[in-house]
Amino acid sequence: MTATLIIQTAVYLVTLRPFLRLLHERLLYVIAHEQTDRCNMLFCLSASTCAVIFCANFVLLKEHSLAAKLALICTLAVNTTLMYQALYGLTHARRNAVQTRQESLTDALTGLNNRRAFFEQAELLVEGGHPFAIAFIDLDRFKSINDTYGHVAGDSYLRRFAQAFTRQFSDQGTLYRIAGDEFIFLREGEQGADAMLEGMRGFSVFSAESEIPFLGFSCGTAAFPADAGVLDELLGVADGRMYRAKTDSRAAKNTV
Repeated sequence: MTATLIIQTAVYLVTLRPFLRLLHERLLYVIAHEQTDRCNMLFCLSASTCAVIFCANFVLLKEHSLAAKLALICTLAVNTTLMYQALYGLTHARRNAVQTRQESLTDALTGLNNRRAFFEQAELLVEGGHPFAIAFIDLDRFKSINDTYGHVAGDSYLRRFAQAFTRQFSDQGTLYRIAGDEFIFLREGEQGADAMLEGMRGFSVFSAESEIPFLGFSCGTAAFPADAGVLDELLGVADGRMYRAKTDSRAAKNTV
């Protein structure tokens, strides 16, 4: 019996410090961020684990005690139940957090990634020095569609455009809805803005189910780092080129 206790104590001494080091940051995060009821569950789990250790040691010292063995079995059952509930609660909370984040990055109307998602991705590329090009897209005469057919039809028009554009260019980049009828297409790599613009020429949306014809869009492109080394400046370049394409007939080659 003495040898068993010596071995057990040695194992505790060897494993305790690495174990605490492994759990230190995670436990602090749980205590700081979890809800009160879940923290209470973790506290109960810790107390139950201590009880299991105590009963296990008691049984080792008094193996002939039936009461001690029954107490150990009951404590193990309670500890297992608490462990399951605690892990289930943490997993469920993590799943909800992932779902909430995904929803915060998605445009509800079109299902595209939204403005926030674009800035997160673009800033990562800029910080990493990875080349990419963007196309700032503004749908032509969209206001007239809302005025003539109503906003429900206008929403349908936006969805049709988003679906058709994604279907045709999803293998080349990602389309983001920034606001209203404004979109940004981001393509990673060194192809450049001119290649991006050339690839979008002739794009159209056709649907036999809709009476609203596709009126086209104006587009301005810019590449990082060729046109700008800062994201705000890059957006300004693309936005400026888009508006020149929309208002200046001499830049009609930039209007799709």
